[in-house]
Amino acid sequence: ATGGIEDKNRITDEMLADLETTFSDELDAVSISESVGSGQTTAGRLYANLSLTGVNTGYADANSLTVESGRFLNEKDDGGVKKVAVVSDKLVANMFGGADALGQQITVTVGEHVGVYTIVGVYTYEASSMMAGQTASDKDLSTTVYIPLSTAKKITRSAGYSSATLITKTGVDSAAFTEDATRFFDKYYSRNEDYGVSLTSMESMM
Repeated sequence: ATGGIEDKNRITDEMLADLETTFSDELDAVSISESVGSGQTTAGRLYANLSLTGVNTGYADANSLTVESGRFLNEKDDGGVKKVAVVSDKLVANMFGGADALGQQITVTVGEHVGVYTIVGVYTYEASSMMAGQTASDKDLSTTVYIPLSTAKKITRSAGYSSATLITKTGVDSAAFTEDATRFFDKYYSRNEDYGVSLTSMESMM
């Protein structure tokens, strides 16, 4: 999420729900995330660097996340604003050694926020191509801790979203869908002089 965009200008839950209903035949998943910030989890001399991010249930599919044990976040976690987390195998190695981390708790400190989260899943960390040149050891590597979107929004106290990722079903013409979805958002922003929603397809970026 980027700062500087007032809540009244952001994409709302209502817009996204309407989008999913309108394009139910074309859409496979809608992925939303909310960055809380960077920080650490510590226990005695053990520590792991992390970035705390709230995500919805569609995030794992949209980002090809591989959950190696436990599960990803679900609707119950989000609806209940639960303090549960999906963490990387790197964080588990740093904090728990070879022990099973499922059901364990971690204390996360990000700026002013200190929260205790129960681990419900562990994902396989994969370095992005942008980070290929980094020499940070696994000890100091910062990986993402995923928490329910609703839990993150409670911390950031922001409404709406500055972006979303739309995953279309197989066989959908992405160029045509991009045009249709742009028109869909235009109706919400027709009277907004400062902001609009622009959509870019992965194909056009390539």
